Amino acid sequence: MLFSVPGLAQPLNTMNNPYVLGSITIAATALVTWAFWPRKAEQRRPPA
Repeated sequence: MLFSVPGLAQPLNTMNNPYVLGSITIAATALVTWAFWPRKAEQRRPPA
């Protein structure tokens, strides 16, 4: 072991909950979908 962080075990253990993992997955999917969703023509920047 190279280092330890006191008090980090409980938050990491909470992340093993299936509901937490599902929520993180849905949030990441929504963020990626929003980021790559095509914009409308009038919202696009004109070419430089």
